[in-house]
Amino acid sequence: MGAGKRICLVDGTNMFFRAFHALPPLTTRNGLPTGAIYGFASMLVKLIRENADATIVVVVDAKGKTFRSKIDPNYKAHRKPTPPELVEQIPWIKKLVPALGLPLVEVSGVEADDVIGTLARQADALGLSVDIVTSDKDMMQLVGERVQIVDTMNDRVSRLPEVEKKFGTTPGQVVEVQGLMGDAVDNIPGVKGIGEKTAKRLIEHFGTIEAIYQRLDEIADLGLRGAAGIRKKLEAGRADAERSRELATIKCDVEIELDLEAFARREIEAAALQPLVAELGFAKLLGSFLESATPVAAAEAPPHEEVSPADFCAALLGPKPAALA
Repeated sequence: MGAGKRICLVDGTNMFFRAFHALPPLTTRNGLPTGAIYGFASMLVKLIRENADATIVVVVDAKGKTFRSKIDPNYKAHRKPTPPELVEQIPWIKKLVPALGLPLVEVSGVEADDVIGTLARQADALGLSVDIVTSDKDMMQLVGERVQIVDTMNDRVSRLPEVEKKFGTTPGQVVEVQGLMGDAVDNIPGVKGIGEKTAKRLIEHFGTIEAIYQRLDEIADLGLRGAAGIRKKLEAGRADAERSRELATIKCDVEIELDLEAFARREIEAAALQPLVAELGFAKLLGSFLESATPVAAAEAPPHEEVSPADFCAALLGPKPAALA
């Protein structure tokens, strides 16, 4: 199948973590937890059906630390270990993506965000329209004229106006704001005592963190409450601001090439998909994909009751877990 003029870069890590927290625990008769797998598969199936003309690439985090841990050993260090019941499901998710004819990409030493950022820049340079499928607000720094964030979980699209509304800046300045205010989710410190409102106001006026430190005298003229205290905080936190911006910046020069031919959607092979359908009990969800492949015997009856589309959507539209805010 050929590549289209659009590409969907799917933040697979974000997607299956979100599914895990949104759905109630599901298991097969053999005790395999399948809630995250089912939620992930449901979202992926919907994406495939609604984007028949697009190249779809699923990107996930590779195992091991990334270059950000070298910049700051405390980066994400406060996060709790991944729940064992989710760890058990990850290999199945990685089997499911290629079984549905889609490429699965992971690159050691960087995060999925960095791979997506790199591929998005390359696709944009080729004149392709780019949908980054995620609910991660940090990805807003990648938005451009042809690049948008598509949050399928909340039916929300973020383009240039949405970025300006959220951060009060252009996409390129998002990391400047994050460098000042930090990010508690990723343990990015920012400047102690500088909150979101002040960070946005400072970047709106100065444009960059460098410009702030070159023109500290102008802070008194901005009409900010406690301007003298803000200046002292900035002076004390310069190193934190610069390091935090570096941590927040998505790397867009990962060593990976956007090969549209290699990333083209492949024909689904029943021999690869049918065992997964039978083992996981996803006959209703994935049955149509088996029917479109080579003729096969009917899949086994599901060992657990599949979640109805209505219940699944209701679960996904519930409160977003803090780890993915």
